[in-house]
Amino acid sequence: HGFDRGFDLFDELFADPELWDQGVAGEHLAPRLQEWIATVGDEAFLAWAHLFEPHAPYDAPADLQGEFVQPYEGPVAGDRRWIDSYRFSEVEVDASGWRHLQELYTARLALADRHLGSLLAVLERSGRAGQTVVVITSDHGEAFGEHGLIEHGDTVHGEELEVPLVL
Repeated sequence: HGFDRGFDLFDELFADPELWDQGVAGEHLAPRLQEWIATVGDEAFLAWAHLFEPHAPYDAPADLQGEFVQPYEGPVAGDRRWIDSYRFSEVEVDASGWRHLQELYTARLALADRHLGSLLAVLERSGRAGQTVVVITSDHGEAFGEHGLIEHGDTVHGEELEVPLVL
């Protein structure tokens, strides 16, 4: 997609065959960032880390599921198979199902927060945190039944476009 343009080093986890089966798990980012920052020395730098955890499938470790996901007995699941079955109009979802899917997504967001914390800890340990501007944003939002849609990339409705920007 050309995201590598302008970067001296572009470390794309998708391209690492050893990590392919794990997807692009954020747990791999902090060690790589730490190694890279050590090579920068006192030079100014721009580092871009893209956490993919807020994407489907909406799965998270048990501790985060326990914190954010209420007991649910229905058919809605956060795995790719179920999401695709909704996308292709093979299943219907009631209000409790959408609530469950949003809870699964929230647990997944908490996992992204955990990985972001690891990245910020690397910056802190490097001694560069006090002189670094950190920008946090999202590339898109997610639809959870609004306008009959799920996930992202289909529309320009607010649920897909309105994202946070934190400096």
